[in-house]
Amino acid sequence: MKTILVVDDYEVVRLYHSMFLSQKGYRCIPACDGKEALAILKQQRVDLVLLDLVMPNMSGQEVIRHIRALPEMVNLPILAITSEAKRAEEAGQSDTRHLRFLLKPVMPDTLVAQVRLMLDGGDSQARSS
Repeated sequence: MKTILVVDDYEVVRLYHSMFLSQKGYRCIPACDGKEALAILKQQRVDLVLLDLVMPNMSGQEVIRHIRALPEMVNLPILAITSEAKRAEEAGQSDTRHLRFLLKPVMPDTLVAQVRLMLDGGDSQARSS
């Protein structure tokens, strides 16, 4: 079973995403902010991070920088969610293989399709090398 770290400062959003992903057979671990997400990543292996970009205290982009600074997580698939199309477009220029963006509102079918694409479409394979 693949494990997804679901990071969002809104509990209802974490529950919403986790519910749909759990129904499709994924194990979801919630994190309420970037600091909690980084602490969880240090303690256990996950297969993908579902990350809100706009959060208080530590933005999603800061979380991505911290993750990418760790050699063992440089290829960890990250699916970032944002309401700002321009921010997604600018940030998406650098690392399209292991970093993808979804614009809010995210429909359940779109979320599941993107997660499957990142996990089963080959991106997760590069991580295990």
